[in-house]
Amino acid sequence: MARKKMTDGELWDRIPGESVKNYEYFCAYRDMRYTPANHPDDIPKLGTNPERSLRRLGKKLNRNFKTLGDLSKRFDWVARCDAYDLYILRIQRDRNEAKIFKMWENHAAVGEQLIKRGMRRLLSLADDEIEAADVVKMMDIGVKIERLSRGDIRDANDTPPQDNSGDTDEIKQMDVEILINEIRRETQSGDRIIDE
Repeated sequence: MARKKMTDGELWDRIPGESVKNYEYFCAYRDMRYTPANHPDDIPKLGTNPERSLRRLGKKLNRNFKTLGDLSKRFDWVARCDAYDLYILRIQRDRNEAKIFKMWENHAAVGEQLIKRGMRRLLSLADDEIEAADVVKMMDIGVKIERLSRGDIRDANDTPPQDNSGDTDEIKQMDVEILINEIRRETQSGDRIIDE
């Protein structure tokens, strides 16, 4: 039976008729799936035992299993926990997506810088001083990183992708990481990329 939430609250907040002690029992049941946060701003994370159990809760709180079962039915613990779980998952997804967008911005900035450095180097050298392979390599990698970070997963000669399955974010992520690793390898090996 779905219970009404308190005014201006969420479904997992204390509801009318629920004593403070009974709400504490509900919170203990609700939080059984999660490991404690390390920092007050952290959101709960799923623990090693992702299932809630009235029997385990009874043992933990030294309370009668049947009494907890009655409270669970009376105050609709399962539906309230489901609402809480969806809330936590939404927060985790939003934070993860924000980190992904920030990563793409950083990768695009790396690509832009490689292009700028390649262009400056190209324009500053006399024709007989240009090591074309290094300049071209730097600019090519920079273009690829910036393009991929901005959402274009095509090669320069490819036609626009026809598949809209939603896999482009994963492809873009993998391609950018491959390119960044390639830059690191070339920088550490004898194939140097020209810097100012």
